[in-house]
Amino acid sequence: MIDLKNIQVVNGSQTIHSLYEAFLEDSSKFSDIEILCRICEVRDSSLSTRIAEYTNSQNPVKSRDIRSVDSIQLSLEKEFFVDENFYERKKNQYADKPLSQRIDAEKAGQVLMAFFNRSPYEAKNRKGLIFGDKYEEVFNEEVNANKVWLAYSLFEKIESAKNRIKSEIVSDQSLFKSKSYIIHASYYILYVMGELARRKKIDLKYSNFQQIWDLYQDAVTVIETTIAKEQKAIGQKYTHSAFFRSNKSKKYFEDLEEAELIDLLNLNGEGS
Repeated sequence: MIDLKNIQVVNGSQTIHSLYEAFLEDSSKFSDIEILCRICEVRDSSLSTRIAEYTNSQNPVKSRDIRSVDSIQLSLEKEFFVDENFYERKKNQYADKPLSQRIDAEKAGQVLMAFFNRSPYEAKNRKGLIFGDKYEEVFNEEVNANKVWLAYSLFEKIESAKNRIKSEIVSDQSLFKSKSYIIHASYYILYVMGELARRKKIDLKYSNFQQIWDLYQDAVTVIETTIAKEQKAIGQKYTHSAFFRSNKSKKYFEDLEEAELIDLLNLNGEGS
């Protein structure tokens, strides 16, 4: 006799739903039923995750639910819990906790991808990669709660700034043409802030949060410069939504010469 505790259905939701519907129809038939299952005993948690991912070799499962039992996800949850914050390995795992203390794993993956992995395009437009093909790159062995909290908190402040600007646009429609790009640019701003911090040799850790946040306006200036370059290149065909669905903003930034960048940020009044 084997007792299974805290089991998780990974691949078989159709069967589960069929059983549930049958149970609702006549629960008396469920007093003694048998369901075929496979039990694998392992001592390596990473191996158990890989087994779950590739049990169906024709359609390997790579989802947030599968990754939720990965050792890194479990470790992040424990780290955040020490400071009474709640890392949600699964969506709405801590729905009963204050929103300000909850860290969503998918959003954490997006901000890590933009800030530490230098991939704002993927973070914004291809977030399915986070728990799929890019998982080991995003949630690598160097990721810890400090890094997640830094990128996550910076992004939250970027979003707050975006919402303030959106309110200004609503109040003054003349700002729409010059400021509406902000609706699309959050992950690119986060990426540029990380790059500027690296150039200034600021360690990317939470204790330097304020120093890195002070680079926000410089990052905005850089983003506006990349927009201007694209508008000059393609003229009236330009749209903010299309521009930030591409990786062009990053490419324009990478192409900026150091002297040009310094001049640009000095004009902004906050450069080095």
